[in-house]
Amino acid sequence: MRPATPHGTEREYSEPAAGAYPRHSTDSIGPPCPRCGAGQGGRSAGSRRLLDRGCRRRRGRRCRDRLSCGRAGLCVDHPVAAGSHLSGRFQQPEQLAGGAALMSREQDDLLRRGIGMTSQRTRERLIQRLCEEGIANQRVLDVIRKTPRHLFVDEALAHRAYEDTALPIGHNQTISQPYMVARMSELLLAAGPLDKVMEIGTGSGYQTAVLSQLVERVFSVERIKGLQDRAKERLVELNLRNVVFRWGDGWEGWPALAPYNGIIVTAVATDVPQALLDQLAPGGRLVIPVGAGEVQQLMLIIREENGFSRHVLGAVRFVPLLNGPIA
Repeated sequence: MRPATPHGTEREYSEPAAGAYPRHSTDSIGPPCPRCGAGQGGRSAGSRRLLDRGCRRRRGRRCRDRLSCGRAGLCVDHPVAAGSHLSGRFQQPEQLAGGAALMSREQDDLLRRGIGMTSQRTRERLIQRLCEEGIANQRVLDVIRKTPRHLFVDEALAHRAYEDTALPIGHNQTISQPYMVARMSELLLAAGPLDKVMEIGTGSGYQTAVLSQLVERVFSVERIKGLQDRAKERLVELNLRNVVFRWGDGWEGWPALAPYNGIIVTAVATDVPQALLDQLAPGGRLVIPVGAGEVQQLMLIIREENGFSRHVLGAVRFVPLLNGPIA
């Protein structure tokens, strides 16, 4: 089977050259919290520039309190709020040896222009909460801080994008709560960097976007074509190009490109699909919710020399992993 390219056309897949994906970097704000960086009073150069040039109310009057204006979302024009796409103004990310694709500084500046409940301050509160709930991987926290979750939900729900909750995305599917995205990503990376990860269930593309900034290559399988097409558009808008998509049955995985160092499943399976176990590389890690109805458990499965070790990590709630693609 020939995988689709990130732009939706098909060609033979070939391994990229070494160093083709840039390394993760952050526009640090300097945390008082040793893990998450939340709660710091200072601001990055990017956010200071935004406040300097954007701090006017819509009626044209100068704001009395420039910082609270940024929080209230009265002084900035986000592309989503204007009903347009993030097109034409993005640069290619800086190419650094090793690592994964990450949004450029110009993109980061643009995406800081959240309005109201999508502001950078609101995102910092989410990061603080993730720290309090036990997320300790700094790279995961940095990527979630920088990834604009409000672009992955309907505009009507954008004000809730940085709540720690799942939200509907259509087709009876949801975008996972940020804690679960962070937890599953952290589990996947616990043994070290990964270069080849398969995701089962593209959905909105939010988990895909997070993974693409943490690992070198992501191979994402989605059964609902409409969801996957929109996810592709979002990742192109964010210049995240180290993802290859397949429209197909998640129970089957993507055997043509196996094995994978990591596999992450974003819907609950009644049992662990044997096809996914077969596609896991030696030492590879599979993170998957297993169960039915309200009895679901998050599991970590590691391929050892003499079989698989299985670890039950706690109760979760996911939409079901169903068979068969839907156009």
